[in-house]
Amino acid sequence: MQRRNLMALALAALVAGCGDRQSTPTESNTTPELASQSSNGTIGINVVLKGPATSAQLGQLRSYGTIVDQIVELNAVQLRAKSGALSAVRALPFVAAASPDVERKVPPHVSIPISNFASGLNTWNLDAINVTDSGPAPARKVSETGQGVYVGVLDTGLLPTWRYYFPAARIATQFAKSFQGGGSESANVSEQPNKWEHDTQGHGTHVTSIVIGFLTGLGPFNGTAPEAKIIPVKVLNQNGFGSSFVVAHGIAYIAGLKGTGGPLHNSPVVINLSLGGPGPDPVEQAAIDLAIRNGVILVAAAGNEGAAGMSFPGAYAPVISAAAAGWKSQWTCGGSEALDFWFFCDVPDLPGEQWATGLLLRQRDVGGDSARCRAGRAHGPEEAEPHGGGGGERSREYGGADSTRIGKRLQSAHSGP
Repeated sequence: MQRRNLMALALAALVAGCGDRQSTPTESNTTPELASQSSNGTIGINVVLKGPATSAQLGQLRSYGTIVDQIVELNAVQLRAKSGALSAVRALPFVAAASPDVERKVPPHVSIPISNFASGLNTWNLDAINVTDSGPAPARKVSETGQGVYVGVLDTGLLPTWRYYFPAARIATQFAKSFQGGGSESANVSEQPNKWEHDTQGHGTHVTSIVIGFLTGLGPFNGTAPEAKIIPVKVLNQNGFGSSFVVAHGIAYIAGLKGTGGPLHNSPVVINLSLGGPGPDPVEQAAIDLAIRNGVILVAAAGNEGAAGMSFPGAYAPVISAAAAGWKSQWTCGGSEALDFWFFCDVPDLPGEQWATGLLLRQRDVGGDSARCRAGRAHGPEEAEPHGGGGGERSREYGGADSTRIGKRLQSAHSGP
């Protein structure tokens, strides 16, 4: 099944954040611990009384330690006391039961027992850009895998369950960050340690799955650059919104990692911005200029507005941008609509420019019939962008090009045979 070599074709991507818990990852067993044991031997003692607490009873309990909380409707008291006081508290005539306060927690972190998904299965969105094919194994049809490249995904962060979907080796947790606040939230911009892996919206996990692949019960699936390392930077809130000032914080942070003296100064670095909004922001553009001076490649979504124009920062000239696109009439197969058209209809390469509007690279519209471009079906440029970004990531692996050269390389992929 041959496909036109389009490094930045924008087609629907698979969501990686919604699968059931997998049996493949391994879990470590831990011994239950007291939730409130201190270094000086005091513990939390949870006490259930035989009836409503009286002042006299509370006074007796205080002789063993400090009452820190009560649940009146349960006749329950929490006492902080020396561990040796537990048996005496249990022996009090008005106490029905007493025990140490015991730890409760979510299941332990898991680890996927492979380091990358370069040998993963084909998906039709990667087939469409000639990264993979549905023919005989191996599915991957390009030698570049993004090895050695760092990709800053400035988005909503990752879901808490990301270890079920991605190998730990592919997520550069030592560089992960979260920036939140800004003018649109009427708050100062601040950092929240570890909030980058407590997303509830899912978009950042989705974008990451396109770049490095993902694991489900069906097996591992390939990505555009499965050996790249992701730097999750949360710049959007739990609803998927944020401000350009916060995005500028994230861009400047990645620029600092790549800059002189930074830990990634000698490594190729790409910033993935699957986000956008109306109008330019000079602070955001200054951050982009800094990143480019430091040698970072920036790839951004072009927007969902079609012929109305591109969104920012994707419309800023130094940024490589990509938008949703597809074949004209691609949603019909044998006279009926089929969302699995590409795979089941074995679409041949079509002659000439047979494109719906939407494939935008560095503000270049290569399209035709705008009425056929529907973001609801193409899933929009925020999913297109990591496909185009994957081309940039692989280009940085082989050749060390800057944004201009990589943009031309992506454009020539469209115009070539």
